[in-house]
Amino acid sequence: MILFDPNKTKTISFDIEVKGINPDLLEYNIRLFNEKINWGFKGKSKNGSIVFEIPPLSAVIRSDLLEQIDGIRLEVNDRNNKYYLKPYEDTVKIKVEPVIDVSIHEDIDEDLTEEVKIDVVIKEEINAEPVKPVKSELKKKTPFGKFIED
Repeated sequence: MILFDPNKTKTISFDIEVKGINPDLLEYNIRLFNEKINWGFKGKSKNGSIVFEIPPLSAVIRSDLLEQIDGIRLEVNDRNNKYYLKPYEDTVKIKVEPVIDVSIHEDIDEDLTEEVKIDVVIKEEINAEPVKPVKSELKKKTPFGKFIED
């Protein structure tokens, strides 16, 4: 049995010996499955081993389906689909974290509620310097586009 924590990446490797076919022609898949659905992950060949990096299952499989996964299978096929082998199969257990859902229901008793008051105080500072008036000049535009001064 292989145990999965659905929130962590899982690395699975198989030592493999291939006879009768060039190993470079082979593709490796690992499948997690239940009676109705399969999820597949590709593996890589490294120095006589097949390595699978399976991402956190909670990121790729709906939570209601995670608990239904019950098997794992290694599938090996050649690129020409002439050979299809299943050299390994086992059961799977998905680690399930306990979950507690809590709802709070609060009755508000109107007699116990307090009235909230907010007092606002405006503090104003007077600037000691008088404001200097700005002199502006008005210019009028004539119908001919020229300006005249008052």
